[in-house]
Amino acid sequence: MVTSEFTSQFFNEFFQSIHASQADNWDQRRFGPGNPSFSVDTAAFNMRFALANFDHHCWVYDQLSDAASRSYLIRFVLYKILGHTHVRFPQNTPEFWRLYNSVESHLTSRAKVPFPSQWLPVPIYVNEYCLPFCGSPLKVNTSDVSFLETLLFDQYRYSQAGVEIAVQPGDIVIDAGACWGDTTLAFSARAGKQGRVFAFEMIDENLAVLRGNLAGNPDLAQTIEIVESPLAAASGQEYWVSSNGAASTLQRTRTRQASRQHLD
Repeated sequence: MVTSEFTSQFFNEFFQSIHASQADNWDQRRFGPGNPSFSVDTAAFNMRFALANFDHHCWVYDQLSDAASRSYLIRFVLYKILGHTHVRFPQNTPEFWRLYNSVESHLTSRAKVPFPSQWLPVPIYVNEYCLPFCGSPLKVNTSDVSFLETLLFDQYRYSQAGVEIAVQPGDIVIDAGACWGDTTLAFSARAGKQGRVFAFEMIDENLAVLRGNLAGNPDLAQTIEIVESPLAAASGQEYWVSSNGAASTLQRTRTRQASRQHLD
């Protein structure tokens, strides 16, 4: 096993966490109601997996340059092992829950049937939402989870300890896996009229929602170009695509549910 600061920090926090009891720490939008109890069997299985990959965790930890990111990595691995009953992420704050509970206030139209592709334990509905974003109204069809993460939590913007990494006015942006286009629209709003966004998406049911979102936001759509192809390091390769909404995947070998795609 690789020796790393990760090792001592991980086990120190592990033994602290097993004595903790966390409340208000269950994401019902993503995982459904219930707040399940702690499972020893699940924790043991995930601990074995973590230990089998411990050298990889150590390597990633050593590549991170700030304390907050290193601490978050430890929290992430601990959460995979011990779950929501024992481990709490630092963003679980009153402001988090305020935004979490505000989703319905932005809802303008609710979908009547679930989206064809389902990848979460709860049914996924692509609803219509509207909110002010970067100084202008944004109308978007997406799921409640994606709306929350992409627009309310602004997950593609990093701001910490005086360092900010985000789309700036005039930027050229690649949205590598645009899905329904909520992220695409957010990037376009931040890049402004002098910017440009290339939205890579090749799943038909995702493209239908993506085009609808662009039609509903014509000013932002002017700076967006849809590229109906996967994105890789080299063109001309053949891939197989498994359609599963936002969880669609690419592979080099065919599976039962996969369809052929070329990198043009």
